[in-house]
Amino acid sequence: MNREKIMDDILRDKIMENKIEVPENIKALVKNTIDNLPKKSKKKKIIKRTIITAATIVIAFSLFSATFPAVAKNIPIVNSVFSFLIENNSISDSSYIDYSDDIKLSQTSNGVTVVIDSIVYDTMKIAIGYTVKSDKKIEVEPHILDKTFKIDGKVVSFGSGGTGEFIDEYTYVGMDEFSVGKKSFPKSIKASILGGEVDIPDTFNMDLNIRELLGEVKGEWDFRFKVTNEKVKGKVKNIPLNLNLSKIDKDINVKEVITTPINTVIRTSMKNTTEYVDTLSYIVMDDKGKYLQINGASGNGGINTFHNEEYFSKVNDNTASLTFIPYIRRSNEAIKSGSRKFKEEKLNNKGETIISFGKLGGVTVESVDFLEDKTLVRHKSTGNLSSMYETHLVLVDSNGKEYESTKITEDNDIIIREFPKLNPNESYKIKIADYESEIKLMEDSSFTVNIK
Repeated sequence: MNREKIMDDILRDKIMENKIEVPENIKALVKNTIDNLPKKSKKKKIIKRTIITAATIVIAFSLFSATFPAVAKNIPIVNSVFSFLIENNSISDSSYIDYSDDIKLSQTSNGVTVVIDSIVYDTMKIAIGYTVKSDKKIEVEPHILDKTFKIDGKVVSFGSGGTGEFIDEYTYVGMDEFSVGKKSFPKSIKASILGGEVDIPDTFNMDLNIRELLGEVKGEWDFRFKVTNEKVKGKVKNIPLNLNLSKIDKDINVKEVITTPINTVIRTSMKNTTEYVDTLSYIVMDDKGKYLQINGASGNGGINTFHNEEYFSKVNDNTASLTFIPYIRRSNEAIKSGSRKFKEEKLNNKGETIISFGKLGGVTVESVDFLEDKTLVRHKSTGNLSSMYETHLVLVDSNGKEYESTKITEDNDIIIREFPKLNPNESYKIKIADYESEIKLMEDSSFTVNIK
């Protein structure tokens, strides 16, 4: 799935409040990344958020002892969180159902009940499906924010991202994913991460102590449960590469590609002084010409080296190889300088509208539905652009007024944006960033990896 990368203001504050000693260049990298993340309207749906952590920078943790939670019962919410999210287009991969284990535990604190419904552990990520039910209206999506993880009694830290759906103003169903694959990191990097010396085993007991949900929802929700990757045994492949991308920079090395039934991961290392330390990404395409969609990224840096992981959608069972095309993102620089360029295209109210970005591909608006209470715009990315981060578009009327989407959902490769009620007889334009000016393809550094 394509994702629009959003980090809330509160997450920016939480990260920057931590008084932790890290190298100055890593501080600058994190600050630059945080400063240039787009701000989010309270009404906008979070399709996916990724927290990029550097060295020992972690979201504020409080340490408490875990208590055994009550088994969830008599809470008529949903039968399965992952099934519900798939049915409501919040996630599109049914593998989350196939490889999940039921937990069904609940805790109530300060009038808010948190139910841990089910989990998926594929060795690279732990996906937790949960429900939040409050006796007061929930203003923003209550993702798991201030928390402590323990693996077999040892405290660890993970970067995370999430998605979800409101059932009503008092009930939210969500999934948060936590990046846990650190086994291949050098000892020097592990030593700089909270709990980095803990290699996550195939089966373990997890303590999850939550102290705050996004939206300043505070309480004490303590859970303890067993986690296992038994269902993915024999289906995870680690392919070592040690490939140097010298045409881009001699200090950039691709270390490994990993495939699981849920994720495809590429690991890259580079010196912290490398020009592209926070801008290098990949387009991924299989041998059948299908693009894998980016699902997030995380990074950890030591004094000299930065290690980055990018997560993509899973490969099909019949996929024999993957081709990786590196590219450089220049959008942060353009946003910071105020020189970002945009394209505008007249919106066809009754048919397709195509915005081309040359070698990158394009964006196709397939339809516009002017409903009584809202306007729905269905669009998809094509070509190389379909493997990248979520494209952001707004509508502009004939008077120059801009309209932002208030909600975003997905239906396979189709993005559905919900706008306010608009006049079908009005003329509109689509305004979208000029990705050709912000993305530099490095096609001469492409490489193919056999995964069979």
